Amino acid sequence: MLKALITLGTLMFCERAFSNPARPLLPECVEQRSKGNDVDLICNIANNQYLDYDNIRLFTQSLNNGGKFNVTITCQTGGLVRMPWPFNAKNVVSIQISGCETVGYMSEALLDHQFPTELKYVSVVDVTHRIMFKELYDIMMNLDQLTFNYDCGPNQAFTLIFRNEQYSFPPFGGSMEEKAMVEQLASNGSIQSLLSHNRVCTYPNLNYLEESGMTSLSSLHFKIIEVVSRA
Repeated sequence: MLKALITLGTLMFCERAFSNPARPLLPECVEQRSKGNDVDLICNIANNQYLDYDNIRLFTQSLNNGGKFNVTITCQTGGLVRMPWPFNAKNVVSIQISGCETVGYMSEALLDHQFPTELKYVSVVDVTHRIMFKELYDIMMNLDQLTFNYDCGPNQAFTLIFRNEQYSFPPFGGSMEEKAMVEQLASNGSIQSLLSHNRVCTYPNLNYLEESGMTSLSSLHFKIIEVVSRA
């Protein structure tokens, strides 16, 4: 009898392990039940802590009960998050990020339909995106390959809030690689192409849009012109 119970327990454990594969540990985050099967995932990033949004993606994609995630990421001064725009993730319908410095903002600009577009609510408040020169270079050399998702973001959202969103650029290092990239950008008309790049985006469900106190992405254009003029 005991052997049978142990065997049954082992089978049940194995079934759970295969039907619900282990999700990555997120020590900075806590789960709270929301309405129905939905989950509030609340992440607090302290000074000198780092969170990769890909770990949240792995975490949320394992939910298979029909529920959705509302993700909140709050950073203390010095908290860093890898946060690729446009923040798409399976089962994530709401994302709020505040007080953070981010990296990898442009890292998925050329990747189309890698994750489903389910976001209905997006709030980015007091966030600075750290943009590396190599990221700018890759974007400008591949403007014709920028995806709809990257250009337009969560176009099915009901609410989009971008408040005090800034962009920072590390100083031009002057390495041979950087100089070669600058020369190539200056010689092939990439700056003019960037300035004229445009795409028509529609947001059929949008009820509220806020863009306040933010640095326009046009600052990227001026950064490139500044670097080219110094090279």
